[in-house]
Amino acid sequence: MYKLIFAINLALSTAALAEVKAPATPGVFGKFKSEKSPVIDLSKAIAEYKEGKETVIHTQGTVKKVCEKEGCWMTLDDQGQSVRVFFKDHSFLVVKSLEGKKVVTEGVLRKKVQSVAEQKHLLEDAGAKKEEIEKVKEPLASYQFEATAVKAI
Repeated sequence: MYKLIFAINLALSTAALAEVKAPATPGVFGKFKSEKSPVIDLSKAIAEYKEGKETVIHTQGTVKKVCEKEGCWMTLDDQGQSVRVFFKDHSFLVVKSLEGKKVVTEGVLRKKVQSVAEQKHLLEDAGAKKEEIEKVKEPLASYQFEATAVKAI
């Protein structure tokens, strides 16, 4: 019986790992629709942000953190400005080794209010300590970026 359970767990684990695909081009995650657009610094994109404007932009910054669990988000920093980057429709993941590297992203910048539950979930994904998670008590307005592609530079 234990052998059967072990075999099933092994098969499911292998199937789950098979779904995490290496990028077709090393250092490129997702698919750029246009690599010819000008790249602007993240801090400039935030400074020029206009509420409700849904324009696809190319921005750059340094990856500070990648989701510990599966690489489903990252935080991007430039000159003290930070955004959490999510990947459109969860269509791709990034590798933890991007932390500390400069990247170019393609996508849409938005200002969003994160609920307490969402903040706690993201802190858990980041591997935060229980004490830090319990400090979250109210919603937080922040910038987020929905990326269609990420490229290490």
